[in-house]
Amino acid sequence: MHTHRAIVYRLDPTPQQALFLWRCTAAARLTYNLALEQRQHAWAMQRRSLSFAAQCRDLPELKTDVPWLGRVPKSVLQYALRDLGTAYANFFGGRAKFPTFKSRRRTTPSCRLANNQASVEPEHHAVTIAKLGRVRARLSAPLPGRLLSMAISFQYGHWWAACACEVAAVDVPIHQGPTVGIDVGVAQTITLSSGEHLNIPRPKGRDHRAMARLRRQKARRTRGSRGARRTAQRLQRRQTRAARQRTDWLAQQTTALLRSFSGIAIEDLRVSNMTRRAKGKGRAAKAGLNRALLESCLGRLRTLLEQKAVRFGAKVRAVDPRHTSQTCHACGVVDALSRETQTRFCCTACGHTAHADVNAALNIHDRAGWARIVALRCDHAGGVGGYVSPTVNPDASASSMESSLVP
Repeated sequence: MHTHRAIVYRLDPTPQQALFLWRCTAAARLTYNLALEQRQHAWAMQRRSLSFAAQCRDLPELKTDVPWLGRVPKSVLQYALRDLGTAYANFFGGRAKFPTFKSRRRTTPSCRLANNQASVEPEHHAVTIAKLGRVRARLSAPLPGRLLSMAISFQYGHWWAACACEVAAVDVPIHQGPTVGIDVGVAQTITLSSGEHLNIPRPKGRDHRAMARLRRQKARRTRGSRGARRTAQRLQRRQTRAARQRTDWLAQQTTALLRSFSGIAIEDLRVSNMTRRAKGKGRAAKAGLNRALLESCLGRLRTLLEQKAVRFGAKVRAVDPRHTSQTCHACGVVDALSRETQTRFCCTACGHTAHADVNAALNIHDRAGWARIVALRCDHAGGVGGYVSPTVNPDASASSMESSLVP
C-alpha cells in the first residue's frame, strides 16, 4: 500500500534561470489554450471529441509551428494537455464549470515536470530541471518518498517547487484523545466547543489603510504605465505578506488541533455559495463580507484538517451546518431569537445562556455522532481543554452535570 504526500521547496534561481522558468510557464499556458481551442473547434465543426492521447500526437507539429516550445522540457507540454483532460472530466462529472482559457494576468504562472525530467539533489542544495540544470533551492526537509512529479510556480514574489511523492503507507495508531466541535466565522475564526477562540492574523489598522490607499492609487494610474506597475508591485508585497501569515497560522493551528483531539467535527460549508457577488441594493456591504470570509480561509482550514488527519490517526467529520447557531445545546429548541447578539445566546425556551459561538460548536460536536459531552468550568474538568471524557451513558452524564455548564 502506498499513499501520496507533497513537500514544497523555495527556489533561488539566477536571472537567466528565472527567464527559463518563465518560458516554461508560458509554454504550459499556451499549450493549454491551444488544446482547448482545438477541442472546441473539433466539436463545433465535426462533433468529434479529442482525447489526451490524440492531442499528444499533435505536439511535434505544434513545436514546428511554434519553435520556442521545443526549448522547454516535453513533459511541461504533456502535463498541460493532461490538466485539460482533467478539467473536461471534472466538467462532465459535475464537479466544475466548463474549462476556460488561461489568462496571463489572472492565472498563477505554473507548470509541471515528470520525475525523469526533474530531481532533488540534497548534497548540492538544489533541484535539477531538464534543459536547465541545477537550480539552488532551500531544502527545508528531505523528500518523504519517491518523486512522482514536480510543479514549478511563481507565487508571493518567489519561485516554488512542489514535489509530489509516493510514500509507503504506515499504520498510524488511532488517536485516543477527546473529540471537539469547531464553529467557524468572521468575528471569531475558530471557536472550539471547549470554549477557546482562535483568530487568524489580519492586517493591522496601518497595513489595512496602506493597502486601501494603494488600491486607490492603482485605480487612478494609466493601465500598463510604469507608475501602475510600481504601485501594483507595492500592493502585491503587502498582500503577499498577509497571505503568508495566514498560511503559516493555518498550518500551525491545524497541526495543534489534530495533536490534541482524536475527532474534529466541522461544518460542511459551501464557501463558493457564501461568497457569491450580491446584486442590487447592499452590494458594497456584501462585498466587504465576502472579503472577510475569504480572508478567514474557511475552505482551506477544512482541507488541511482532512489532509493531515490520516497522519495523526484522527477523524474529521463534516456535519450539516443548518441552525447550529439557533439551536439550544441544553434543550434542543431551535429559535432565531435565542441568539441575541453576535456573542450572546439565551434560549427562549429554557433560559440557558452561553457564548453563541461555543453553543454552536457544541451542537456541531453532537451532530458528528460522538458521545455527548458538555463544557465544564476549569476547576471541575477532568479532561483536555475543559472536557470530561465521554462515558458509556453520555445522556446520564450530561443530565447530572447541567448545573456546571459554562454561562
